[in-house]
Amino acid sequence: MMMGMVAEKNGLDVKGAKATVQAEMTSVPTNRIKSFTVTIALPRRFSEEDQLKLRRGMERCPVHNSFHPDVQIGVVMVSPR
Repeated sequence: MMMGMVAEKNGLDVKGAKATVQAEMTSVPTNRIKSFTVTIALPRRFSEEDQLKLRRGMERCPVHNSFHPDVQIGVVMVSPR
């Protein structure tokens, strides 16, 4: 996962992070995925700057970039309180 590579490069400990994916389907004109929402539960709080680095890493992910441009991909990062 690109986020893990970015974390390692920047000395960020993301051990214990969890990702969940929720997909929304459409049937018009054919059955296909309309959108994804990826929720990343971070194991600890990170600065906004570090969260931005992690998010940019996810956006460079080859899997992320393999979807058709019509597929909307949302990313939500959740930190512990």
